[in-house]
Amino acid sequence: MTNEELQKKLDELPENEAKRIIQFLLYTDIKNMKEKFDFKVKKDFIKPLRKSSRINLTRIYKIDSIHKEVKNLLNQSLITIHNVSRMLNHNNLVDANTLLRSCFENTIMAMMIHFDDNVYDEFKVLGLDESKRAYTKLSFLRNSFKKHLKEINPELFNDISTRMIGNILQDYYDKLCLYTHSTLMVNEMIEIKMNKDEELFSFAFKINAFFMEIILYSCLKYLANDKEILDYNYIVLELFSVLATINKEKCTPEYLNKYNDLLYPNINGNFINKDSQMLKEIQSMSNDIKEFINKNPILVASYISELLEN
Repeated sequence: MTNEELQKKLDELPENEAKRIIQFLLYTDIKNMKEKFDFKVKKDFIKPLRKSSRINLTRIYKIDSIHKEVKNLLNQSLITIHNVSRMLNHNNLVDANTLLRSCFENTIMAMMIHFDDNVYDEFKVLGLDESKRAYTKLSFLRNSFKKHLKEINPELFNDISTRMIGNILQDYYDKLCLYTHSTLMVNEMIEIKMNKDEELFSFAFKINAFFMEIILYSCLKYLANDKEILDYNYIVLELFSVLATINKEKCTPEYLNKYNDLLYPNINGNFINKDSQMLKEIQSMSNDIKEFINKNPILVASYISELLEN
C-alpha cells in the first residue's frame, strides 16, 4: 500500500481513530511493543485464565457426579503446569517438557474417565499388562479426547475439523515425547544450553505450555459449567510476544546448521525433511499473514491498538 493510499484511508476515519492508528503505526520500538504486549496479555488473559482455573477446580470438587479421580488428576495438572511455567522462566527446557507431557497425559486421562466408563474401569486396575490395555492407552485416549474438544470449548474448536484436531494433538504429543525420552533431541538441548542459545528454541516450548494451559482451562471450565468467556484474541498477541524473543541475528542457516548436524541428517533425513516441510507450511502461512497486513494495514493496526488500549 502506498503512502497516498494509506493517507486516503486515514482521512476517511474520525480524527480520534486516525490519531490512534497513526500512533500505533509509528510505534516501531519492538522491545517496547513486546513489553506492552506482555503486560496486556498477562493482565487481561493469562491472569484471568489462571484465576478461572483455580476457581473452577474448587467448584468441581463440590460436584458429586464427577469422579474424584477426575478432580485429583486435574488438580495435579494445574500444579504441574505452574511448575512448567517456572522452569521455562529459568530455561530448564527438557525438564519443563517432561512435566508438560505428564500434564497432557493426566488431563486427557481425567477427561476420558469423565466421558467413558470403560476408561474409568480400566484405570482402576493397577499393574495391568500393557498388552491387555485397551482404553487407557495414550493413542486411544488421544483419539477419543479429540472428539470432545468441540463440546469442551466450542469457541476455540468449532471451526476446526475433528481430523485436524486429531492431527494437532498427535503432533503435539509426539513433540513432547521427543524431548522426554533419551533421544538425540535431548542431547541437542544440552549443546544449546552450553552455547546459551536457549532463546532460539524456548519459544516452541513456551507455545506448547501456553496451548496446554488453555486446554486445561477449557476442561475445568467445562466441568464446572462456567459460562464466562475469555477474549481469545489475546492468543495472537501472546504468540507475537513469544516469537519476538527470538534472536533473529542467530537465525541463519550457517548458525543453525551446527544443531542440525547433531541430528545426523544422513541417518534421519526423513524425520528432518518432515519437520522441514512443516516449517515451509508455517512459513507459507506467515507470508499469507504478511500479505494480509500489507493490504489491510488500517484494519490490522486498529484491531491490535484497540486490544492494547482496552
